This record gives sequence, C-alpha cells and structure tokens, in this order.
Amino acid sequence: MAEEPSLPCHPHLLPNPYSNSTPYPNPDQVFPDEMMREILLWLPVKSLMRFKCVSKLWLSIILDPSFARAYRRGFRGLILSDPYFERLAPTKDFFYVSLDGGQISHHLAVEHDGGRSLGYTEIVNGLVCFYYGNYSCLYNVATRESMELPRSEYGHSSATYHLGFDPVDKLYKLLKICPVYSDDDYDGEDLREATWLCNLDYSEILTIGTDASWRRIAPAPREIVERAVCLDGALYWLENRIKNVGGFDGFLIAFHLAQEKFEFVPTPGRRLPYRLPYFGTRLSAITSYPQDGVIYSHGDGGWRVEHRFDMPQEPDHEFCAVGILPDGKVVIYESTGLLYFPAPFYLYDQVEKKLTRIVICRSPSSSSLEQRSKLLFRDDICGYLSYYEENIIPLSYFATPYP
Repeated sequence: MAEEPSLPCHPHLLPNPYSNSTPYPNPDQVFPDEMMREILLWLPVKSLMRFKCVSKLWLSIILDPSFARAYRRGFRGLILSDPYFERLAPTKDFFYVSLDGGQISHHLAVEHDGGRSLGYTEIVNGLVCFYYGNYSCLYNVATRESMELPRSEYGHSSATYHLGFDPVDKLYKLLKICPVYSDDDYDGEDLREATWLCNLDYSEILTIGTDASWRRIAPAPREIVERAVCLDGALYWLENRIKNVGGFDGFLIAFHLAQEKFEFVPTPGRRLPYRLPYFGTRLSAITSYPQDGVIYSHGDGGWRVEHRFDMPQEPDHEFCAVGILPDGKVVIYESTGLLYFPAPFYLYDQVEKKLTRIVICRSPSSSSLEQRSKLLFRDDICGYLSYYEENIIPLSYFATPYP
C-alpha cells in the first residue's frame, strides 16, 4: 500500500490538532504587523487579554504603551463603586452603568482579607489604588492587573491615599496624608487657622514608575478624610460648613501635582451648599437645590456663573448634579440615598439646553448590589459614581526596580 504523500512544510501554517490534512494559518505570517495591530484595536478588552496568549507578536502589540494609548474600543460610561465607609467588607465591587441606560452590570469584585480596613482611592484614567496602613497596590480595573507599590517606612492606620495624574509630565502620583489628632482648644473663627481638629504631622508622595521610595513633603493644612477629585493636574477637597447666621461656608484645598504643594482656594461663597463634581475636566462647583442647578467655573479671575439649568422634577425622587462628562454633559443622579430599580438619572446638555432621562435596571449579577443598596448609597456621595474609560496600559509600564 502506497504511503500518502506528506504535506509540504510552510512556515505560515500551523498543524490542526483535529485533522491531519488541514493546517491552520499562522496569523503572524498571513497578516502584516500593521494590519494585525489595526484588527486588534477593534476588539473588546476581555478578548485582548485572552489573545495575549496567541503569539509573541500579539503579546508585544497588546503590551505596547502606544497601542494602549490608541485603543478606543473599551467601555466608556459611569462606574459605581463601594463607598469608603464599608472598608471591612470582604470584597470591593465595581459596577458598569451605561450612559444609554439598560442593565447595570457587575464588572468585578476585588477580594481581600476582611479583617483589614481596606480603603481605595478615586479612579483616575481607569487606575485605582487599594491601601491599608503602609501597604498600597495599583490596580487596573479593566485588565485586572495589580502591582504592589513600595511600602512607606511609616505606617498609620488613619492615613488616607489619593491618586492623581499630572497631564503635563504624564506622571501618576500617589499622595499619602497621615493625621495626628490633638485635643488643643480652639476659639477662633477663621477656618484656615482651625488646624486644631487634626495636627497633620507629615505627608508623603510617590511618583509611580519613577520613585523607588516615598518622599516626605509638607503636611496638609487641614484634616482631609474625603476622597479627592482629580482635575487638570491637581487634587481638590471641598467641605461645606453651616454658618451660625444662615447660609454656608467652607474651605477648598488644592494639591498641585507638578509642584507637590498644598494651597487654599477661595470658595464660591454662596448661601446654598455647593459641591465639587465627582468627575470633570477642570475646576468647577455645582449647586442643585431646590429646583435650579448652577455651574460655577474657576479661572484666573476667580469664580463665575457659567450655566444655569432647571433640575428635573419627579414624584418620589430628588436629584442632584454629581459630575460633568468630557463632552460637557452634566450627570444628574438620585440624591435620596436609596437605590430602587428601575433607577432614573438624567444627562443635561449645556449646548442644546436639553434634559435626557435614562433608566438603569437590575441585572442578575447585581443582586448583591440591590441587597446592600442602603450601604452603597448616601445622600452626600451617591455611591461614588464616577466617569470611567477602560484603560489597557500594562502595569509593567510603571514598574521600577524596587529594593
């Protein structure tokens, strides 16, 4: 019996494990590198993470920082994360909320030792830092990569960490504020001098991917326990205070990431309470009480009214403006503190002066969110609703030879 002729060996063909006669084409040889790169740019993040195992060429393309910067097919919308005060929960959950509405989707749950008080920073360009004491870990929400950062020489259980991005030098920095409480009396009235609440011993900062150890810098001028808002190369904290004779007052602190210095910023000083947007592109403040919304913008000449709009009115709902999207639309969300499905929110277009109502619904994967809705929402934080764009930049890009 004559032997069957053997197949010719072609470098661009791979053997098919299910057939002896039909080899698979090797994609590295069939498509030019540039064409392959363009094809990969159109794939969702989950597929990209799987396809890193296809070949060394695909792996090198996907891990190239220039590819990550060019990638635009990831999720863009809102992300809902567990609040800061639930630090002892065994998981930290993140949920995607589409700007088109529909089902809320459970993206990931980060597990940790529930015996430790785990905090996490604001989400900046798809990155977040988890921390407790002198431990901190950088985490990419989209790719689920994590990287432990250098440990500070000094640990403090009450320390708070704040992640920021300097758009000029293209650097991510992690700020650590360490409070030391004091019982000193205080009888003054100037809030800028009221450091009696918390004598801040020192602050530390780490430039991710550059510093091999933390650097000490001047302490914060006030107690800071809330999350920061990262806007245009600075971290901001705002606290409203009720005046003795009506109205509201407060203080606004900025930390400039390039200069690594704290600064007090004058507040709008209005009679109504105002808030910083949870997300945006530049420094602004918002009031949304009782029926009118006002956006204040900050520039060289101080604060000015940029836009006024009518707040949506619905039975059994109270809304507040919580953030400004990159396209300028204002996100208006439920302020009563409880999440009931279906849950409405609004987008206000400042150009067209039009409100768009959007409804989000519970999905099977968000049942745990519904059960813990009273914990995930408060009238002053709205469950940490943030604008989010998936970022696939590999954390190895920030790696440094830590000792």
